[in-house]
Amino acid sequence: MAPPPPAGRTTRKPKEAKLRDHRLELAATVVTHTFWSTLSEADAPKTRNALKHVDDPQGDS
Repeated sequence: MAPPPPAGRTTRKPKEAKLRDHRLELAATVVTHTFWSTLSEADAPKTRNALKHVDDPQGDS
């Protein structure tokens, strides 16, 4: 007989799935936003990358 799962593991999976689904919804909202169509093909990747790193520490604080 297998030992029982560690405490909390069975309740974590539904929460993780819900958070993963929410993250996918948010990503789809950002990627399909009309703002991206206002940028040139050359600027869109640079702008997306800048958005990904907007909260990164600057290092010169």
